[in-house]
Amino acid sequence: MVRFVHFGDTHLGRRNFKLEERERDFEEAFKQVIDFAIRKKVDFVIHSGDIFDTGRPRYRVVNFLVSQLLRLKREGIPFFTIPGSHDVAPDGTLLSTLHKVGLLKNLGEEEYFEKRGEEIILRGESYKGVFIAGIPGRRANISKFYEKLRPELKGDFRILIFHHIISDISGKFSDIEKEVLPRGFDYYAGGHWHSRFETSFNGKPVVYPGSTEVWDVREVGEKGFFYVEDGRREWIPLKTRKFVELVVNCDDLTPSEVNEKVKEQMKPNDGAILLIRLKGRLKGGSKAEINRKGIMDAASEKGYLYANIYTSELLNPEEAQVSLENKSLQEIEKEYLEKKGYEGKKLEIGMKLIELFGKKLTASEIEVNKKKLFGMLGL
Repeated sequence: MVRFVHFGDTHLGRRNFKLEERERDFEEAFKQVIDFAIRKKVDFVIHSGDIFDTGRPRYRVVNFLVSQLLRLKREGIPFFTIPGSHDVAPDGTLLSTLHKVGLLKNLGEEEYFEKRGEEIILRGESYKGVFIAGIPGRRANISKFYEKLRPELKGDFRILIFHHIISDISGKFSDIEKEVLPRGFDYYAGGHWHSRFETSFNGKPVVYPGSTEVWDVREVGEKGFFYVEDGRREWIPLKTRKFVELVVNCDDLTPSEVNEKVKEQMKPNDGAILLIRLKGRLKGGSKAEINRKGIMDAASEKGYLYANIYTSELLNPEEAQVSLENKSLQEIEKEYLEKKGYEGKKLEIGMKLIELFGKKLTASEIEVNKKKLFGMLGL
């Protein structure tokens, strides 16, 4: 029976909103995983890249990591990882040093790869009958790199650690097609994607635990890691700092009235980060006149660690509003220009320019449209 913990994208050293408390939050999440691994007496720990948030972490951050790796070492629990995209500086990665002194196994080291003609032999480490190999989070020609890999498979259970986004997750943001993953592994430990995601390849699980803390406010949600025992995996949630969203409708309010409404709608809290989204159209004044400091001070008094205020959905009184209901794109564009004061020949030229934006035109088409525009301008 093999037991291990799989986590990743810990981004030690990260400071959301430049807050030192947030750096401690990332460390606390990391420590929770190590506490669990020691308590469960797992055979080993695997980390799927981006241990650090930068390739040149501060000494204090390095000291924290070393202290946690030493805890595992004293318990006889090895730590296997690969460099993620954030772990690498122009002259290498600190993980190489930690590998050399025996605090972790960096499976992205050159010793685990051998070039044979056009093929790349992928080696790894064998531990308690488990074969563990890794692919670092490089980006250049990555699909071709995968296609050349030939894993030197051993053991009764085989794990591949990698730090790339597969096509199953996102066609837009993917690094590789899932089909280029090397076959023959029993567990594919993915990293780089910050949300929990599970799929399969060739009948075997492909698992992304996501980040252990909220790296960016766009990924707010439950964070955790996986505990795997005899091939069965269990999701273990982490206790992380809460993010609270407050949406405030500001229609027909002045900036000072917005300030009062936001304060009225704030509920007391104990250390969360407050995300305030202001929506609607102001009655007078400008959104630049909103007293951000006053709102942030009020949030602090209510017990929040920090408040971030978003005004991108808030309109000043003079800004055009366009109804989108039951209208074609061309009608929406025309109405927008008209509300901005365009009419007659200016409106006609504006509509023509919008039509041409983003089009790939031949040289002759460019010449024809140039003549049309010059004609509209009376030139």
